Amino acid sequence: MRHLLCARPGCGDRHQPGRRQAYAATPCEPAEWIRVLRGRAKAPTPAQRVATVNGTTVPLPVGHFDCDVCGQPIRPGDVATAVTAWQPYRHTEPPIWELAYLDDPTPTPQDLDADYTRILEQEPRP
Repeated sequence: MRHLLCARPGCGDRHQPGRRQAYAATPCEPAEWIRVLRGRAKAPTPAQRVATVNGTTVPLPVGHFDCDVCGQPIRPGDVATAVTAWQPYRHTEPPIWELAYLDDPTPTPQDLDADYTRILEQEPRP
């Protein structure tokens, strides 16, 4: 799962930048991890501004992104938050996609703790 969120209350402001476990593993479900980067929105490309509805690709306005929570425009230069979630025992950590949408992200992908494998090995598997 990945989302691009605006800075409005209740959207991107509810996520703190970094990589961490969002939900602990239970006997029925594996743990869920999130990666959160915050930066300034880039100008969208036409390829980033399409939607597929019932198998039909529909172009969207190119001047802004849309917040995945409230639908408000995220214009180039606006503060935006990119959130990625995954379950490590079902999927590997998704590749960094945020740099195509954000300038000067905090933290940078290189700053994120690259050695979270040690933590995962200590978790009980469902």
